[in-house]
Amino acid sequence: MPGANPEQMRALQKKRWDDYVVPLTKVCASCKVEKLREEFSPVKGKRLRQPYCRPCAAEIQKQRRAALGLQEARRRERKYYVNNREHYLAKMRRDREARKAKVFAIYGEVCVCCGQTGRDFLTIDHINNDGKEDRLAHGVGTTFYAWLSKQPRLPDYQTLCYNCNHAKQNNGGVCPHQSMKAKESA
Repeated sequence: MPGANPEQMRALQKKRWDDYVVPLTKVCASCKVEKLREEFSPVKGKRLRQPYCRPCAAEIQKQRRAALGLQEARRRERKYYVNNREHYLAKMRRDREARKAKVFAIYGEVCVCCGQTGRDFLTIDHINNDGKEDRLAHGVGTTFYAWLSKQPRLPDYQTLCYNCNHAKQNNGGVCPHQSMKAKESA
């Protein structure tokens, strides 16, 4: 569009991109097999996907490392990480928060015991006090939240604030709020 100002051009390009229908499948540039779009890693900062499927990309990476020598490949990767550390840390924080948001969307964003709100104060509690077995099976922290975010709502978990969760652990599996409510109603 000759004569259009840069803001109009950007708005037009954005509209065209937003109207673009993303195909569900893509052909790998290496193995030439049509696969689901999710089998290709995303291009950093864009809505696009890498040209190689994940297995082919891993094989190409392995060949590149073999050609360079393992030590040289590690040195380059480490240097790249150090130069882009803030980007990696910010991405890890975003991913962790997204997983927690998904889990709390499933289990609720309010402590079922005291009514505390605010994601920073909340955690997931094992209703049956079997957290040790669960940690061995599914991991802890972000690993646990990643596993839990992929599950349907499970009846063995609930949202508690950290205070109620810790008090429940120290009080034989019963939160003191529940003990007080039981005494008041009796």
